[in-house]
Amino acid sequence: MNDGETQVFHAGEPWTEPPDAYHPISENASATEPASLLAVFVVAAHNPWTALVLLFGIGAAGSAVGPALQTRLMNVAHDAQTLAAALSHSALNIGNATGAWAGGLVIAAGLGYTAPAAAGAVLALAGIAVLTVSVLLQKRTAASAAA
Repeated sequence: MNDGETQVFHAGEPWTEPPDAYHPISENASATEPASLLAVFVVAAHNPWTALVLLFGIGAAGSAVGPALQTRLMNVAHDAQTLAAALSHSALNIGNATGAWAGGLVIAAGLGYTAPAAAGAVLALAGIAVLTVSVLLQKRTAASAAA
């Protein structure tokens, strides 16, 4: 936390942190794994065993992104963390609705039942682009403040 020594807490151990705490270790979560798994799923979905393995991977990757997203959001929200947390859940709900809508569009267009995975990969890549811009802007702002 705050560029200090990495700490590991176990179940039942108490901990506190200041409101403006920064968690750099959260930046290690993979931003590209869910997109790549969705892209591979388009091909692997035709075999039930590979589909099963990839469905597990997609679920695990999606679950792993949530805490990293929330931590990044708390890092950049500063004094508006409650509002940011509420908006984060709203954005995730909008993303769920957009994904379902895009999946329905590609199926209705006759592209097949694996096309929603391809659409999901494209949407995930768009999210990676937004994350990249956000991180670059944060680093530029931090560099300007340090200078």
